[in-house]
Amino acid sequence: MSSDVRKICKLDEVVINRIAAGEVVQRPCNAIKELIENSIDAGSTSITVCVDDGGLKCLQISDNGHGIRKDDLGIVCERFTTSKLKTFSDLRSIATHGFRGEALASISHVSNLSIQTRTSSEKCAWLCNYLDGKPVSKKEGCTSDPRPIAGNVGTTITAEDLFYNMATRRRALNGRDEMNKIAHVISCYALHNAHIAFTLRKQGDNTPKVKTAPTEDRTRTVSSLYGPVLAKELLPFTCDDKKFGFRSTGLLTNANYGGKSFRFVLFINGRLVESTGAKRAFEAVYSSVLPKNSYPFVYLSLEIDPGNVDVNVHPTKNEVHFLHEEAILAGIQAKAQQTLYSSTSSRNYYTQAKLPCVDVSKEVKEARGNKENSAPYDYQLVRTDVNQQKLDIFLSDNKPAGTLPNKNPTIPTLSDKPGPSRLGDTDKPGPSRSEDQQQTSDEERVPVYLTSVLQLQEDICKARHEGATDMFRESTFVGAVNEKLALVQVLTKLYLMDYGRLSRALVYQKVVFDFRNMPVFRLSEGACIREMALLALGQSESGWREDHGPKEELADLTVRLLVSKREMLSDYFSLEITEKGILTGLPVVIDNYPPLLQRLPMFLLRLSTEVDWDSERGCFEGLSREIARFYTLTEPVEGDPNIRDWKFTLENVLWPQIRTVYIPDETVTTDGTVLQIADLHNLYKVFERC
Repeated sequence: MSSDVRKICKLDEVVINRIAAGEVVQRPCNAIKELIENSIDAGSTSITVCVDDGGLKCLQISDNGHGIRKDDLGIVCERFTTSKLKTFSDLRSIATHGFRGEALASISHVSNLSIQTRTSSEKCAWLCNYLDGKPVSKKEGCTSDPRPIAGNVGTTITAEDLFYNMATRRRALNGRDEMNKIAHVISCYALHNAHIAFTLRKQGDNTPKVKTAPTEDRTRTVSSLYGPVLAKELLPFTCDDKKFGFRSTGLLTNANYGGKSFRFVLFINGRLVESTGAKRAFEAVYSSVLPKNSYPFVYLSLEIDPGNVDVNVHPTKNEVHFLHEEAILAGIQAKAQQTLYSSTSSRNYYTQAKLPCVDVSKEVKEARGNKENSAPYDYQLVRTDVNQQKLDIFLSDNKPAGTLPNKNPTIPTLSDKPGPSRLGDTDKPGPSRSEDQQQTSDEERVPVYLTSVLQLQEDICKARHEGATDMFRESTFVGAVNEKLALVQVLTKLYLMDYGRLSRALVYQKVVFDFRNMPVFRLSEGACIREMALLALGQSESGWREDHGPKEELADLTVRLLVSKREMLSDYFSLEITEKGILTGLPVVIDNYPPLLQRLPMFLLRLSTEVDWDSERGCFEGLSREIARFYTLTEPVEGDPNIRDWKFTLENVLWPQIRTVYIPDETVTTDGTVLQIADLHNLYKVFERC
């Protein structure tokens, strides 16, 4: 049996070095990390990395640091050769990133390494090739000594065929994955060293994968690396404690940001490290703030007395140990929690302008079909009884309904008895606008043969969006949120709608389709157009400046223009103006929907400045849009006597018209007019996980 016992022997130095190299340089990103730290120690202000196949074929890093002396090139790749320390006691106060002198040695044992360097005192750069820690000649018969070469001050290190002598490890590594890991390492060092310009480029590509400019504002670096959406949600924080001898600075995202994974970047005394305890501390901070499956971004730079840090505990220096770890992390956690909670008094909720287009009509058909099929699932049940209580019943309204006093005697009021209506508005939905808009009443409509008007009507019909139309037809009004937004239910989905935009679009379409067929609201007192124009010119909205001319002259021009067009305005748009420039009537676009007369001065002024009077189509379109602007529904201005209650008007007058008559186009799905904020099906999924 004794003959089977193997003899203990000393390993060859080459084997020892390769084993050690495999521990220090486990993958290309470890080599990049070591070389970046050397470049930072060299005082570089610009670092460029170029890789091929994730660094496996070629890995090159260039900097503009102080370089390496020519005399040191002979031993620079030997193990335990360093300029950072001389005795073991120096480890207690080490302030540089590198200190063991193993990085270049390890890389030279697993690749074909070359170093090009130049110091500021030398006239040329020097190039030297290395293999297994020793200088070698690239060509047979040539010397292995450094060769002179043209180059800038700084150092360029190139490692080719990484792990060429470790076939198993080489096969286990994937170039694409390694590229992403290298990008992560460079991004972390670029974030921490914002004053240094970093560039990562794949060999053969002109567009860099990572690129930052030197700056004193670390938030700008975050924006370059991770995008402006993350950068604008950052909160800076600092924490220091003289008792435990540490100071920390960092950036963390507020409660408005939620990423797909936890991005935690930790630097201790300038070294990129990992700390399970620190990561758990921040996870605990955000656990009560962010919803499930949402994660924050945290950058933390921790400066501790070097004498309290043990940096020599991991071959890749990926971990460090330090004294009073629990107390330090508890202090940082408390400060981060205080910073985060102080910023969550108000939170923003970003929604996507989401309208599923054709899917809406598809859902409508499916919902109708389910009535005849088997019982639907719970998340398909739709409750839209219009007799149920609305949202307003739960809200207090401090504004009494009824007539508001008219505090401005200059603004006229509408007569209680408008002219006879020729509109045939109805609450019954129709399949197309042509049917909706061509409804007739007892009084016969005046036919329209003007080509420009017919083209405007045709443009509206052609722009019709089927999915949006079905959505409005199936909608149920829930309640007004504020003076701009309202909630509307469509089947199992809840939408937030900008009824200001919708009312303007609706009135524009009504004016175009009811061309020459709008009745007249008689003003109780005629409005002097000149006085109205002077009032409008006194408002900042008019944009009047002294170089535009005297206000009186501009007001007179407005009067002359509108008086000269009064017959056309009366016949086509029911705007009645006397020869003396007195406005006596306004169009009835929608029954029981008068305009806010506080806007009348600006309306009359814009008729003279914003309408293209030289073109027939441009004139009719411009007049229709200005009338729509005048009739846009908003919360009434105090002092206007002509709207009883804007919420009542929205629900009972305007919304039935939007639901049955309005022709939506594709823009409502993209410009934020309609926003989906909840889906019953998805809510069921959320509550099932809780």
